[in-house]
Amino acid sequence: SLSLSLSLSLSLSLSLSLSLTMGKKTKKDKEKREARKERAAAKAEKKANKKSKKAAKAAGEDEDIDAILQQFAAAEAAKTAITVAESAQPGPRTNFSLTAVSNAEAVLFGGEYFDGVDTRCYNELFRLELVLDRGAAAGVRWLRVESPNTPTPRCSHQACVYRDAVYYFGGEFTTTTQFHHYGDLWRLNLKTNAWENLGLRGTVPSPRSGHRMTVWRNYLVLFGGFYEATRGTRWFDDLYVMSFTDLTWTKVEKRPLSHPNPRSGFGMACHIADDSVFVFGGYSKAKDAAGKKEEAVLHTDIWALRLRALAQPGGQPTWERISRKGAAPSPRSGASVVTHKNRALLFGGVFDTEGHNKYTLVSTFYGDMHAYDMDRRRYYELQLKAKGEPKQRRRRKKGGDGAASMTSSVGTIRDLLDGFDEEEDDEDEVEQEKEGQYGFWDENGEMVYIS
Repeated sequence: SLSLSLSLSLSLSLSLSLSLTMGKKTKKDKEKREARKERAAAKAEKKANKKSKKAAKAAGEDEDIDAILQQFAAAEAAKTAITVAESAQPGPRTNFSLTAVSNAEAVLFGGEYFDGVDTRCYNELFRLELVLDRGAAAGVRWLRVESPNTPTPRCSHQACVYRDAVYYFGGEFTTTTQFHHYGDLWRLNLKTNAWENLGLRGTVPSPRSGHRMTVWRNYLVLFGGFYEATRGTRWFDDLYVMSFTDLTWTKVEKRPLSHPNPRSGFGMACHIADDSVFVFGGYSKAKDAAGKKEEAVLHTDIWALRLRALAQPGGQPTWERISRKGAAPSPRSGASVVTHKNRALLFGGVFDTEGHNKYTLVSTFYGDMHAYDMDRRRYYELQLKAKGEPKQRRRRKKGGDGAASMTSSVGTIRDLLDGFDEEEDDEDEVEQEKEGQYGFWDENGEMVYIS
């Protein structure tokens, strides 16, 4: 009996010890397994890319992409001085960055152009000067800047202004058959026109395109994007912040079910007064209900990233989903977004659907304009006039949801938005009626109220 008791005690002690040990190792083991999976996936991707490049070269389809980039790097290394000269308007291109650096100047960098046969990627840098004085003849002047150490050609990158510099991250170099995604960080000195490759510190974003960036206080905020490779395309839902003080990146950990889905080509706007960043819409692909075929997804949701906690030691930003109200844009991606006071202005965009095969797209491009009031959290449609048309009176569109269309014929955005608050006050009355009502999200991301 004593022997049996001792045996049971030892068994229980051993089981408890093993249980505690396994409990401690579970998290580490899971992290190790995930790390092994990532290494295996990276190895398979590298092997597939190498095989694809070899096949393309053998078929005479395209020169090795690494060799092309080396040629560009050698050409940049041969430059010895910074030159600035008046230039003609840049040629046709898309997916470039055009960054406002003052009320009268913007900087254009990169982009791509497809002529129907081949794709060309650029690393040209232009400075655009605007004549805004209404008493003088309005006009623009383009300046071409040539600098040693210019980044290699790219498109679908992102750029942000902080003090006297423009910061660029990521993007892609593309040929007709190949892609190369960048994960580098560059700084353009606006006083000297000199480029600097800053290197990467901390927990850095992976190479990507189609992401979005903005500046909040002394931080650069980056979210989303995609990475296209031989084995498929991956969309991101990760969030990073970089301190301009020490140029160190930090990845913000996600909270389950409380952040935007993976996407690219979305809109992003910073509301300085509210310490928030708003994210609008975007594009991605996801498996269908059967889990077999990938289908395009055009997102229409709105999210607010609350950043105030980031200013405190150990503080973490948090996401908040916002109900979509007002005269919202139709589903689209790639719209241009700029901020004016407390409003985000959205222009254009594209609606893509796949053609008869996965390599063709049927695209609908838009030329309309919307404003999103980040205080009232409501969309408004802005209808601009043709030059020379007389001014018209603003009016509120009649509608059950209080949606508004500003049909003002004006000369500038400032004129269009002056007096905007009067129409928005009418929308507040509608919102007050909804207070206290029960609501739920429908499948389209709309808030449905029940009286």
